[in-house]
Amino acid sequence: MQGDTNLRINDYLAAFKLISDNLYSVAYVCDSNYTILAVSQKFLDEFLIKSEKEVLGKPFYKCKVPSLEWYSKNHAVLEKQFQEASRENKVYITLDILDYEQISKMYIVHKSPRILCGGITVFHVYLRPFGLPRLEDIIYYTHELDLYSRPLNTVKYKLTPKQRMVLFLFLRNYSYSEISGWMSAFGLQMSSARVTEHLTTLKNIFGAKNSNDLRTLAIQYGYHSEMPAGFLPNGAYCIENHLTEIKGQNDYPLLLSDVNIGYKHSPEELTSFNSEVVTLDKQGLNEGLEPKIFQIFYTKSSEMAGLFNKDGKVLLVTIKMVNELSRNFTNLQEIIIQNHPRLSGSEPNIFLDVQISGKIYLLQMQLLGSYVHIQIRKYVMPTVHRLMIEVFNIFPMPKISLPEHMRVTNRQHQVLFFYARNYSYSKVATILTELGYPISPHTINEHLETLKTMFNVTNKSQLIDIALVIGYALIPHSILKHQVCKLVNTDIHKWIC
Repeated sequence: MQGDTNLRINDYLAAFKLISDNLYSVAYVCDSNYTILAVSQKFLDEFLIKSEKEVLGKPFYKCKVPSLEWYSKNHAVLEKQFQEASRENKVYITLDILDYEQISKMYIVHKSPRILCGGITVFHVYLRPFGLPRLEDIIYYTHELDLYSRPLNTVKYKLTPKQRMVLFLFLRNYSYSEISGWMSAFGLQMSSARVTEHLTTLKNIFGAKNSNDLRTLAIQYGYHSEMPAGFLPNGAYCIENHLTEIKGQNDYPLLLSDVNIGYKHSPEELTSFNSEVVTLDKQGLNEGLEPKIFQIFYTKSSEMAGLFNKDGKVLLVTIKMVNELSRNFTNLQEIIIQNHPRLSGSEPNIFLDVQISGKIYLLQMQLLGSYVHIQIRKYVMPTVHRLMIEVFNIFPMPKISLPEHMRVTNRQHQVLFFYARNYSYSKVATILTELGYPISPHTINEHLETLKTMFNVTNKSQLIDIALVIGYALIPHSILKHQVCKLVNTDIHKWIC
């Protein structure tokens, strides 16, 4: 039995290594004593580890690697999370925050227990680097509007910590007085006059002519997408009750029940161990290593994954993927056929799939031997403003009461979607006009005044609270462009769990 157990463990570790490196995953495997059994190459790269010999055979908190010091400081919390995941036999999802120089690196971490032959439990842990979401970028990118943020480029401009913080809030369209208030909420006293001085300096650094020019340039360099160090406390925070499925809204008027469905998300859909691997075409499988590795890795996993040939014919697939796609793989087959000739084996091939139904998926397609290996993820991500309220206690829960008779039209939803992101009336009008829905700032104002009356609120702050509820997770279907596009030079793939 012991020999068989060792074989199964070795088989699983070999499968983990091949699959995680194929997907460029930041991942590792440890046993129930938190001893590291395997690490992906991307994990070594992410944490500046020269060789896996520096970490294999010991817990991270005992590794003499400077970049892993966070694991030592948070060892007690992490150990408790592993114990809970093992006891409940479910995936444990956390938001891990690690300060790194001037930014807080954030990761969505899935800790997945796997029971192998002989009853031995190992944990497959993968970290998805998480950038602060800009859902409007999905719209901009698919419409080929050059308004989306790029991956953070800190090389071009060297900013002080306070300059980075002020710029971060400025790019969220807060006024100078609001930035001053936010800095105080984070424990950093700063007057509105001092905010003005910082922004004047930032305009000079970026060579910006005015505030709008500064905003455009800074977003292009990705300063919007990374959390400045010092805003949020380091640690590992459970976020299972703070997940939201992002999707397009088709039917109007928008009802209160629609908002609740879009705004709340049950974690069971992400955490249940209901996946098995099924073979849909035994004749199409060769006797190669890849199909066996696929089966070993994905059995008892909660992933949506499949193995296809270059013609898009499905060979192996997890049950969870079958259930999600309802056995309708026609669209996926067409995507594979169209993109197979340009798939790169030396970099991640990540695609955004916006469907006519309003569902949004992230597809990663990688060449695995003579096959195409695909993982699919629904656009489920942390509800950031609720995390700020309920986990980090940055500001109190907004007191809003949505009336049962609420009815929001498609046009009102379009306005609320961008208004929730603190865009000015003129900016909302400009964006909607560029998307093919001409509208004036005056009409934007009329819509918002109508909505204030509908919701029985009197000021901008109250209306933004309501707009966040309505406009956070549900994207107006009319402004989504339905297509599959490869993600290049953007951080859109970093928002998803």
